Amino acid sequence: MFSFWEKQQYLSKYDVLIIGSGFTGLSAGITLLKSKPALRVGIVESALIGTLASSRNAGFMCYGSASELGKDLQSLSSTTMLQIIRNKHKGMKLLLQFAGKRGIQFKKVTAYEILQPKAAATLTASNHYQELNKLFSDAIGIPQYFTPAHKAHFTKGFQDTLAFAYEGQLNPAATVFQLTQLFRNLGGIHLNATTALSLEKSEGHFVVPTSLGNLQAQQVIIATNAFTSNLLPSSQIQPKRAQVLITSPMAKLPYVGNFHMDFGYVYFRNVGNRLLLGGARNTDFETENTATPALNQHIQKVLDTLLHELLPDQKIKIEERWAGIMGFDEHNSPQVRLIDSNLLLIAGMNGMGTALGPALGYEAANKLLSDRFPGHKPMRISAFL
Repeated sequence: MFSFWEKQQYLSKYDVLIIGSGFTGLSAGITLLKSKPALRVGIVESALIGTLASSRNAGFMCYGSASELGKDLQSLSSTTMLQIIRNKHKGMKLLLQFAGKRGIQFKKVTAYEILQPKAAATLTASNHYQELNKLFSDAIGIPQYFTPAHKAHFTKGFQDTLAFAYEGQLNPAATVFQLTQLFRNLGGIHLNATTALSLEKSEGHFVVPTSLGNLQAQQVIIATNAFTSNLLPSSQIQPKRAQVLITSPMAKLPYVGNFHMDFGYVYFRNVGNRLLLGGARNTDFETENTATPALNQHIQKVLDTLLHELLPDQKIKIEERWAGIMGFDEHNSPQVRLIDSNLLLIAGMNGMGTALGPALGYEAANKLLSDRFPGHKPMRISAFL
């Protein structure tokens, strides 16, 4: 039972309803309200606190490792890769512009890829190393994004090392919180613990049955990424699980900054004087093709083993373990897609939602605004990076 006031505030018709409150959905909502403050914009989020991806990720602000991007070059054209790098760059700037460096605990850090023999051989043999640097030069104006770092000191058994020109660290939960606060301060209606059950079109508008009740909207943006198939079974966005652990504070932590391994499947970083380690889903692909945010004990054992290899002479206490769910597009290319008149889908971040989500949310919002307000000009993106 709702009061008259509650129905007026939360259940009356929206101009735009966004389903999903991660970096993507929140960035879309913020862009809409910064551009057109009079719009009635709502966001529904099924989680009670945070999200199942944005606030659970490892807190890397990055473009991806050389070996990971090198693999992408085998299936994607240079033009597509160029656009993806540009979108990542744009998304990082938007995230800092919307949420603020202090609010998200942002730090620019040194970043490395530890190249195991197979990854090193692949990059060298295919000439991807030089090709990637050319792409970064064309996309964001950094001519030597990846450079050899022979003097870096790492554990035995690891061979070549690359240094990256730019990466950052952030607190993912603080970032979601800051974006949510901004969205609300701009006049947006944010509904946590509200699950969108289906999507129906009726007489020129959309009806979205939710766990709170039926919501109506003139335009809808679906920004649920890994969970897109719940509303659009034909979307072909595949959920994939990612797992992370973090240690208790350590007296001596030899790793400060961001580190990548194994074609991007393994990553670690310092969080103050703790070590965060995640990934390894490539050791059990089949089990990790799931939308269930549980722990896979096989992968946890792999991470535990690697943790002791990285810190062989340390007493290690693991403080937390958790999982999040990513959304992958079968063509390895993120998308903003018009599903129906006034219905947009943003999905398929392929594990890079921190950088891509804000850019695609911004793109989707401006597409709706251009359709609704002829002559609309997108808001300016600040040059924070």
